Amino acid sequence: TLAALTLPERIYAVVCCLPATSLPDDEAAVLPALRTLVAEAPGWPAALAAHCQLHPGLSSLSFAVVATRRGRRFKQSVGSLQLSTELGGALHTYFGWRVDLTAPSLEVTVSLNDEGLHVSLALLRRLDSIECRTRGGLDPH
Repeated sequence: TLAALTLPERIYAVVCCLPATSLPDDEAAVLPALRTLVAEAPGWPAALAAHCQLHPGLSSLSFAVVATRRGRRFKQSVGSLQLSTELGGALHTYFGWRVDLTAPSLEVTVSLNDEGLHVSLALLRRLDSIECRTRGGLDPH
């Protein structure tokens, strides 16, 4: 099973991967568009199903968004912290998940750069990874 793997630091389910050409050029339109694109991404059902299969019995879902904005195209539009906050708000509104920045049951990773937008859901994290050792081992993801 996936839980027995030892080489990768993490295993993710891809929620969406959009090329930069599909994102707005207008600075004022970037954040509203990203909020909608991420919340309504077609990959959520499959990603959440994979997460539920690996982590059965979660009674309520909490989440955190870890976002990174790099490159030049969106530099004036949004920073990484603002991106995390805005997309976290969109996911909270859309799904009703509870925000938990210290021990979330779902970790959503967002990357926005000159190439496009990539959103994924962490499924598994290796227990001996540096992050787990420094943050107290937040397995399962």
